[in-house]
Amino acid sequence: ACKVGDNDDSFKSMKIVLILLSFNLCLSVCHGSGLKSIWWNVARLAVPIGESLPQTSEEIERNSEVNRELISIISNENPDVLMIGEAVPTAFSESFKAKAREVYPYQQFFRYNPSDKVFGFYILAKVPPKNIVKQPLHWFPLNLEAEYKDKWLSPFPDDPHSRDYIQLDFETNEGNLSVVPIHLMMPWVQMIDQKGVLKASFAMFYDASHPQMIQLQNLIKKLRDLKNSGVSFFAMGDFNFPKKVLSQRTMGFFFLSTFFDELGSTGGTFKVTKYQIRTPLDLDQAYGSGIENAVLRRLSYSHSDHFPIQLTF
Repeated sequence: ACKVGDNDDSFKSMKIVLILLSFNLCLSVCHGSGLKSIWWNVARLAVPIGESLPQTSEEIERNSEVNRELISIISNENPDVLMIGEAVPTAFSESFKAKAREVYPYQQFFRYNPSDKVFGFYILAKVPPKNIVKQPLHWFPLNLEAEYKDKWLSPFPDDPHSRDYIQLDFETNEGNLSVVPIHLMMPWVQMIDQKGVLKASFAMFYDASHPQMIQLQNLIKKLRDLKNSGVSFFAMGDFNFPKKVLSQRTMGFFFLSTFFDELGSTGGTFKVTKYQIRTPLDLDQAYGSGIENAVLRRLSYSHSDHFPIQLTF
């Protein structure tokens, strides 16, 4: 028999294997009987890094509160997958990072796009994915790329609109399960400048030629292909479209199941003079296929301008 201390390396290796097996068992059991995923757009948790502007005292306090609420989410909600939007890894507190290490052996930061020097998805999971798909999520017609970029990027030195499609493939006892974090672009500042408020609002519902709608259609194509492959999946995040737009204009073909029912406003803000006004929009949503008995609810953590949403199935 090998006593503890006789071969420290072997003992450590055995512990690691047992931990990974227990996490894999958790995900396998949870798929179909209690898997829980939480998405939260933390609204640019830390603006002041690199060449960014200094923080105000209000921003410092809000960042502290968001970190405390992230710790509470892990402790109280215990999600199997935690997806953080508008994340900046250097903005996370040491307390949050320590708590995350206790629970999530898999942690990965994905920049929104190669030109984004700051923000992205931060994904934490109790088991590592077996495969990761990462592809550009275009916001322009490929045959009109130069024309669109000239029109929509003129105010910006970099491209803030591009997003990468991220798909994490997990293996469970009931088959494969793919998880797709979502944060679509929001070109409304340029649209309002170009069209005015009323025309920009009309375009949200009825104009299929603006970049955000093109990006959404490209996302839908990828999700449709994923559904047709027979893999169970859910896509969850900040679509930057109200539910009505998605359900009636684009998601209305019901090739995906919509999980929410009276989810309510999840947030998003706009600035009026010096004040940030929370919108009554349900921008944070979840869709999927091959998943039964899903329940989506809004959580009450409130120090971002978005509320977190939790999907359980």
